[in-house]
Amino acid sequence: MRRRDFLRRSLGAGAGLFLPAQLLGCDGDPSPLDAGFDAHVEPRPDAGSPLDFRGLTKGPWVQLTSPGRAHLRFETYVDAAVPVRIGRASGDDAPEAAQRGFDVRYERDALGMAARLPDFAGRHVLHEVVLEDLAPGEQVEWTVTPAEGPPVSGSFLASPETGTPFSFAWLADTSVPFSDPSVELVARHAPDLVLHGGDITYAANPFDTWNAMMRGFSPITQQAAFMVTIGNHEFDMAHEVDHMYDRLFGGQGAPGASPRHFAYTFGGIRFIHLDSETSSLATDAAQLAWLDAELEAARADADVRFPVLAFHRPTYTFSRHAPGSLAQREAVHTRCVEHGVPLVLAGHVHAYERFAVDGVTYLIDGGGGAVLYDPDEDLEDVRAARPEEIALRQAASRSHGTTIAQVDADGALTLTRYAAEDGAMQDRVVIMG
Repeated sequence: MRRRDFLRRSLGAGAGLFLPAQLLGCDGDPSPLDAGFDAHVEPRPDAGSPLDFRGLTKGPWVQLTSPGRAHLRFETYVDAAVPVRIGRASGDDAPEAAQRGFDVRYERDALGMAARLPDFAGRHVLHEVVLEDLAPGEQVEWTVTPAEGPPVSGSFLASPETGTPFSFAWLADTSVPFSDPSVELVARHAPDLVLHGGDITYAANPFDTWNAMMRGFSPITQQAAFMVTIGNHEFDMAHEVDHMYDRLFGGQGAPGASPRHFAYTFGGIRFIHLDSETSSLATDAAQLAWLDAELEAARADADVRFPVLAFHRPTYTFSRHAPGSLAQREAVHTRCVEHGVPLVLAGHVHAYERFAVDGVTYLIDGGGGAVLYDPDEDLEDVRAARPEEIALRQAASRSHGTTIAQVDADGALTLTRYAAEDGAMQDRVVIMG
């Protein structure tokens, strides 16, 4: 069965569930789930409540850790085991997912409408299967079969060898249900890797729940690894950043980094995700020291073609967030020039912009579905304060959409921005070619 046909068939499986249904899978080392979560889950006393629902509430989604290793995660409200099947070239496996319970205090009632998938406070259980010894470019299939709802299936591509063509997508600033066209656009392009640039949900939208948004991501989380950058709106509500972002996405990338900044290699590119929100990148000495070490290691690694930086808050923009933090810009740009970083990805601005500065492409795409901004909103302020910057911007668009990057065998990197409204190409540039 062709990969895209397999995905399209499996995407229909969870269509009518009260809460999202999806899946995960394989055995291995100790789990990278945060050690602060309770390892033992007590039986739930509140049978009959929404928290007694026995289907999947979030996921499944796959995230990359060290080379040849990934984890498949999904969430339930109850501590019962959920069957998982993993399909690999070496044969099928039915590993038992590790479980970690956590008393979540974050909640959103979605105006009391069950159809809007509220976020309930209470006991949540995160399930994880660690997949190890993945061969370069291995296609792994998975199926999760919850007690309520149909099985959910998907697949992902393990990191290919350097020199193998692949594609990745950048999607940021998502909001229910306005992100559906952008998510579907990403899914149609079927990238091998998806990067989310932060701001998963917005407190200003009463229907923007984590349950709903994670379900909305299913067309892409069922076809590729999903790596998530932290944004400022992950801090909107009490307990949101730690009980939702850190709990769900902690452990991305190579071991030893923070839940909010991490790095991994995919197809010869070292992706380095930074945290521009917990503190300023200009003053976060620990994170900058970690970044310096990552950039030095990437330069010394013969299998790494070049590093790419990703973080939420842009250092170049003419939109409402200009002029931005010049100190943060200096901290990032100096390192990019010194270490040959060709591409920096950002969101935060609900529009599209592309800048070329000293051989570094700064691509800002926050068109994932949140209310759009005028990319020229602060243009005149920038012109008055720093007129030399005006010529740096190469493209801009006030539109929802996504950026797809194609990495060719020779290392050329083609960036294409597509509009969510009609799928039309709005901008294209080749770098490293």
